[in-house]
Amino acid sequence: MVARYFFQCLICYDFLNLFTYFLFKNLPVKGLIQFSLSHYHAPSKFGSIVDSLYSGLSAMVLTDDWCTPCIPLKIGVYQGDPLSVVIFNTDINTLVDTVKNKPELGYKISNTRYSINILQYADDTCLVGNSPAACQQLLNTTEQWLKWSGMKAKIPKCSATLFQGSTGHSINPQLTLSGQNIPFLGNNTIKFLGLPIHIPNTSVQSKIRIKEKLVSLLTIVDKIGVTRRQKLMIY
Repeated sequence: MVARYFFQCLICYDFLNLFTYFLFKNLPVKGLIQFSLSHYHAPSKFGSIVDSLYSGLSAMVLTDDWCTPCIPLKIGVYQGDPLSVVIFNTDINTLVDTVKNKPELGYKISNTRYSINILQYADDTCLVGNSPAACQQLLNTTEQWLKWSGMKAKIPKCSATLFQGSTGHSINPQLTLSGQNIPFLGNNTIKFLGLPIHIPNTSVQSKIRIKEKLVSLLTIVDKIGVTRRQKLMIY
């Protein structure tokens, strides 16, 4: 069997205050949002509504004894607003499309014509390349997008690793983003989409976590005082 390099780079999975960086100063006010809506063919009337929602807004901190002057809200999408999810996904999808334009750099799934070079969910980003050089090119593309959009990445909270499928060995690929070295995942465990990622002995660690979770849930069921038949239904 021909050995393949499978490189998984969890990069920018923690952007710097990502929700607050839309409408960043490097683009015209509302530039990124309006560009994204237009790029994905949103109706112009919808764009005008969004524009009005994000124009001329201000807030103040009010207490029983004092209040601040009005504080202009010039950047960011509003957390808690249902529309913010649509705007956020539309804007971040420009990163996904930018990276997907380089499918030759991704990891090719065996015996198929498909390749993967990015996994994206909300602000969690995973770049996947077929070699360290390919991943560095994906990072360079990501860096260009960050500069264009005005966003930043928390490099210390990013992780990178390279492991060869035939051996399972994890190697430091020594990659950089914005001139900073990306920390090597090594034997550490990080969470991606809420799930722990641990390269060495991944299957062993997964079995241990599943068993611990199952024992924890069974213990809870035992304590709630339901009948045996009800326990079987829960199980």
